Amino acid sequence: MILTEQERILLRGRLNLSKRQAQIVELLMGGIDDTNEIATRLNISPHTVKLYLAMVYDKTNARSRLQLALLGLRGIGRLPDA
Repeated sequence: MILTEQERILLRGRLNLSKRQAQIVELLMGGIDDTNEIATRLNISPHTVKLYLAMVYDKTNARSRLQLALLGLRGIGRLPDA
């Protein structure tokens, strides 16, 4: 999924994410949920991806990667609130 710069700013602000955390959520929103694939795309280790995900889960109270993707889509207005 390709986000505009404005959507990236919304995502970071509404979910209180760092730039790297938002990049991971953006990939999840695009359907990329494999740890190794995320690591390759961001040029970081799979372990680092897991650490960032743990921080994002803590910040958002999400329990799954799917839930993070949905929160992200709602945060930028591409999905209505439930």
